[in-house]
Amino acid sequence: MSQRDELVAWVHTVLRDAEVAMHSGDVAPRRAVWSRNEPVTVLGALRNVSGQAELDELFAHLAERFSDCASYEFESLEAEVLGDTAYTVGFEHISASVNGLPSIYTLRATQISGVRTASGRSPTDTAARRRTEDCRAGGRSTSRGHGSSGGGGCDSGATRTGMFAVVGLWELDPETRQAQTAAREHIVAGVAHLPGLVKGYWSDSSDQTRSRAFIVFDGHAAAESFASSVRRNAENQARSGVRNISLDVLEVRATT
Repeated sequence: MSQRDELVAWVHTVLRDAEVAMHSGDVAPRRAVWSRNEPVTVLGALRNVSGQAELDELFAHLAERFSDCASYEFESLEAEVLGDTAYTVGFEHISASVNGLPSIYTLRATQISGVRTASGRSPTDTAARRRTEDCRAGGRSTSRGHGSSGGGGCDSGATRTGMFAVVGLWELDPETRQAQTAAREHIVAGVAHLPGLVKGYWSDSSDQTRSRAFIVFDGHAAAESFASSVRRNAENQARSGVRNISLDVLEVRATT
């Protein structure tokens, strides 16, 4: 087996299993494939970190955010080993819950790492550098994974740029107000950490029988992903006495 074949096999087995575990709340397998040597850096969609201590803290935080990974697929576009450097380019297609909210999204992932040996045990020395930019619901982003660095941003051919608002109207059952308050607190906390969030507003009518939400995202893909997760959550909403009347994704044309 060539070094390139070893690399591809590693990505589709060891790394895949680590990513599935992490998106189900278990960060240990992912941490195991990361280098224990300095320097190690994450340039991430959530935040940037540098050094082993900050890396451990970030991975623990990610494990708290993610749960219930339903599927993970790495769509490989290119892979190569050149001397002591290996890289892969592809798309990660992920379905998991983020802060309790079901989400489906795609990342464009560029992975760059150093080759450890040709023994066949491991094709690479897990990485020192990592960059992640997240474009939700089929958007494209670049570089994440097995210690990566490099470039890009969202693929302009696959995403609509600008700000987009998710605008919703719900009918509230006054008999379940306490459950609605608890549910809203949970939702607001989850939305606060969604990639691409600009600002969110929730309001109730004076008689508290109707509620409106106006949540702004940077990019159409992020807004559509959130709207899709809200639509899939209708059963939980009903248990809290909430019925959706309308939900739209609208482009923000002007601000003051």
